Amino acid sequence: MPEFGEASASVMMRGTAMEALAEVATGRFAERMLLDAAARLLLVVKRVLLLRATGMLREAAPRPPQRRAVSEVERIVARWNPGATTAAEFAQDMAPRDVVLLVNLAPIWAGVAARP
Repeated sequence: MPEFGEASASVMMRGTAMEALAEVATGRFAERMLLDAAARLLLVVKRVLLLRATGMLREAAPRPPQRRAVSEVERIVARWNPGATTAAEFAQDMAPRDVVLLVNLAPIWAGVAARP
């Protein structure tokens, strides 16, 4: 497999590929990617909220159609204590509904948070 920088495929590579295929086939891959995205979003939102608390960023001023997104995202993230669990651990323990809400509403939240 010269295109991958290796002379030949290894048994370990085959095992890894087969595990990945099984994850994709069962939907587990998408679930894991969703949890990874939620964990990353927890970090971003928590940092922005910390910067707001220290006065380095302004408070969010959502318009009426954005209020639900802002309140839901901040509600979910407010429950996370970074001193007690990692973002990945918290994301895995979140209700599936909250994972989906966080991932789907975060772009709206970010648009409000980034607005000058």
